[in-house]
Amino acid sequence: MKINISRKIFLPIIILLMVGFVILDQAVKKTAISSLSASPFYFSDFLILEIYKNYGIAFGLPASDGVFYFIAFLFFIGLASGKLLSFKEMGKKEILAVGFILSGALGNLIDRIRFGYIIDYINLGDIVIFNLADMMIAAGAIMLIKVFVKHK
Repeated sequence: MKINISRKIFLPIIILLMVGFVILDQAVKKTAISSLSASPFYFSDFLILEIYKNYGIAFGLPASDGVFYFIAFLFFIGLASGKLLSFKEMGKKEILAVGFILSGALGNLIDRIRFGYIIDYINLGDIVIFNLADMMIAAGAIMLIKVFVKHK
């Protein structure tokens, strides 16, 4: 059964979801800091929960200039926010995807402002180190790609 939600109701729901995701992200990071600061938790050689201070960009990738990164980050959030506010041009899947991206970006921005780095805690065999906010950004990006590919 498909539920048809009007666009006037959909945007506030997305905003509430975004706030919820940001709160969840910060709560998980706080728990990770208190639980994993003393020692990492090894599920296997490939999956390790440990605190990593990410001074770079998403997924533990290094950034050459912190000031440039911060300005680019703010620009991206402004661009995505503007796109979300002009939601009349967007479908519900696009709005949801941008909401995920903004939630993740805001969660990481809070870390960047509070600590000067982003708290990552999921280590996949030293290939990539990330957090819940990074997963939200990736999920939103994948959703947008699927929507754009489908429309082309």
